[in-house]
Amino acid sequence: MDPTFLKNIQERSGTLQENRQSASEANLFQGIACLEKFQQDGFGDLDLLKLACRQLIQAMKANSLDDRPCLALAYTFLLIEDYETAGEYLGLAREIDRNNPLNAALGETMAELKRLPDETEQKIPVLAEIPSTGEAALDYDALYDEVEASIVKQVHALMQQPPPKPSLNPTQVKQLEHLYQQLQNNHQAICRQIAVVDREIDVSELRVKLKPFEASLQRYEKALLASEQLKSLRNELDQELQKIEQASQTADAATDPGDIPVLEQTLESLLDHCDAYADQLDALHTSGVEISAIEPLYNNVLQNVEELRETLEDATERLKQL
Repeated sequence: MDPTFLKNIQERSGTLQENRQSASEANLFQGIACLEKFQQDGFGDLDLLKLACRQLIQAMKANSLDDRPCLALAYTFLLIEDYETAGEYLGLAREIDRNNPLNAALGETMAELKRLPDETEQKIPVLAEIPSTGEAALDYDALYDEVEASIVKQVHALMQQPPPKPSLNPTQVKQLEHLYQQLQNNHQAICRQIAVVDREIDVSELRVKLKPFEASLQRYEKALLASEQLKSLRNELDQELQKIEQASQTADAATDPGDIPVLEQTLESLLDHCDAYADQLDALHTSGVEISAIEPLYNNVLQNVEELRETLEDATERLKQL
């Protein structure tokens, strides 16, 4: 990643809107400051990254004709290798200003990063294997100690992992799925071992020690479920944009005053959908899911619906005069 990219955005700001004081400008520069601090601190403070996203999204909302927040957000998601979301922001920036050289430069950077070899599998530590009991006569005391040690190893390995988080990034979701499957396999193996030990020895303490492992397993399961929900919502929002485009074209081409009620019903339906999407986002946010990656798409839908409202109003006035 080019470390001068954020500086270039700031320099472009000075050229385009020198001496301008606004909420959008303030949010933009606060977001960029958070990104710079995030990089200076070694890319480890995710709270700074979240704060940067929130500030930049606010800047984008405050001034939808400014491509700089979109470019900064694209840069942000490139930092965490979320190429799909970064591409969506680049697309939004391109719609605002196709001639901005920063857009092309960042697009080239993303293309280069995507060509780099995938090292995801190397980043996933292999958890300890659980040995099978075999058919020989068992030393239940030794097996108890063995299972207890295995549980401790599993819990320790999980403590070295960052908390699982939902994602729209296919690579990150693949990593979650890989580790979740590994955890499931190890959990099943431990449970089989506990069942064997339980024939001769009380295993209540083993089950208690296994609870942190099981809690982690549930967190991975929830993260994968939330990732699927985010993906589904993103697909629905993409489809909604297509519906809005079709409705706008229909309104522009309408020649019959009898089409007015149909157009109004279409708008009402789209507004209801937006309310439903807002409820879904609120529910995800309330449950602790980070929604910053999908908020721009939702905001884009809202903006397009508002533009459609204006188009329908113009079409209605035109048709009433026929």
